[in-house]
Amino acid sequence: MRLSVTFFTISSIFVTVLSSVLQSNPSLNRASSLSNLTLPANLSTVAVLNETTIHCNGDIYRRHLFESSCMNALMTIPTDRQPASFGTRGMGQFYIDLPFRWISDDGRCVFDIYTRGDTVVDIASMNDFHDAAEDLVRECVTGRGDFKKGGIATGIGRQGRLGLIMTSYNPSVRCFEPPGGREGPEDCHDILSFMPATKGYQRFGEGDSAIRLPLELHNDDWSCVAKVDIRGAPAVESWYHIWEELVAVEGMCTSFGRDGTAYALGSRRNILVDVTRGAPRNVATS
Repeated sequence: MRLSVTFFTISSIFVTVLSSVLQSNPSLNRASSLSNLTLPANLSTVAVLNETTIHCNGDIYRRHLFESSCMNALMTIPTDRQPASFGTRGMGQFYIDLPFRWISDDGRCVFDIYTRGDTVVDIASMNDFHDAAEDLVRECVTGRGDFKKGGIATGIGRQGRLGLIMTSYNPSVRCFEPPGGREGPEDCHDILSFMPATKGYQRFGEGDSAIRLPLELHNDDWSCVAKVDIRGAPAVESWYHIWEELVAVEGMCTSFGRDGTAYALGSRRNILVDVTRGAPRNVATS
């Protein structure tokens, strides 16, 4: 158990409701930058003491986690104490759109931000999640006995409505060097923060009721492109699982200067996503 201090602004956080077109039209592909969604720096802050509780449960959050993988994933979580807004994707403009995940560079351990109930937005710092992840690793993975299992940290955030889940993952990802040593961005995170991530299953492929493939998701300057395609008959899949696999491609491949492919997705295991990086394009602005 850890008592974590979260700093938040006295003024209320007004949530600007955005269009839900993105969720219903996955062909949209303009990415938004997290760096543009900061909180006002000139407002006074107040410290709130929240109690973060750790629950280890291998039945729910899986067993046989790799300690080295979870330590690696822990190291990817920033320790910034700046308060930030965390909110449900498609429900407003936030610093971090949820779902959000940190992943180890071998793809075998992940930390997912969890929201309680119908929470739309809460305020926390990255350091709050880093501390929670540290506690999860120490209490659930490290040591002897009935360890090496996943768990959840609850009570994070100004309202205590955020949490952090630690669990294992088994991505279907291949990394490869870009042709000719092509240079590109270090990662493709903008796509992950913008793309749909709904958990409902949908039909991908051909047909009036299907999401037509191929389609491309890209960042503002097209320096990173994720092409979702299918081989053969239409298949059923969720945008959330596609998002999970793209998180793995970023964590395992593009963050290290390589391109990557997520494969064997969908009910027929015939959906794939190729992620390529390249020189920015000159994009015309109106």
